[in-house]
Amino acid sequence: MSNLHKLNLSYLERSLASALAVFLVAGALVFFPAGPAAAQKNSQFKHLSGKEKKFLMSLAKEPLNALIKSTVPLERKAPASMTRLNQSQRLVVTVFVDGQLVARAWELRQPGPLQAAAVSLGARALVDPDVGRALTSDEWSRATISVAIIYNFADLTDDRQAQAGQALVVLNDFDFAVGLPSDLPAGYTTAQLLTAACQLSGLRPNAWLGQRVSLFAGDVEEIFE
Repeated sequence: MSNLHKLNLSYLERSLASALAVFLVAGALVFFPAGPAAAQKNSQFKHLSGKEKKFLMSLAKEPLNALIKSTVPLERKAPASMTRLNQSQRLVVTVFVDGQLVARAWELRQPGPLQAAAVSLGARALVDPDVGRALTSDEWSRATISVAIIYNFADLTDDRQAQAGQALVVLNDFDFAVGLPSDLPAGYTTAQLLTAACQLSGLRPNAWLGQRVSLFAGDVEEIFE
């Protein structure tokens, strides 16, 4: 499953990538039990302060910074005062290179604490993303990331139930597709975002119209560098 062997890294760089894989494995053990995406009840989302957003972003970017600096990722924990980073919510980490979306990793099935999920997904997005590809070493210094917190997550019986500005999720058998408001220019329709999400995930553009497909929507708070 891992794409680490495709990176063609030096021994040191391979060691660093292996350290990132530890975060990936740990995240898989904690955050990926079986079950439908909306099986877990929503907990009330408490919006993050500016400092909490900045710290969450730093956690998600630590694996990338470690690769750039040729160091082992630091194990960091939010100060006790940043209690909102311990709440469990669905999380998406997206990686861009030169402004273009390259990879995306997410936790949708069973939300875990935001600060733990940010580190795990930040690593996974680099080496084994849910969609996209692993970054090559020459792209590390040109990469930026975004973090999206999805809350008030709910099933849709019809795509017309989705509201403007929500994150949209398609579950096609075992394949997920995730669309965020920032993926398309302002003024897009729900159908356009669902189509774009399917294309990004390698599904047929109209896969979201299938009879065996489940649709979900949630309010979202996107954090950018």
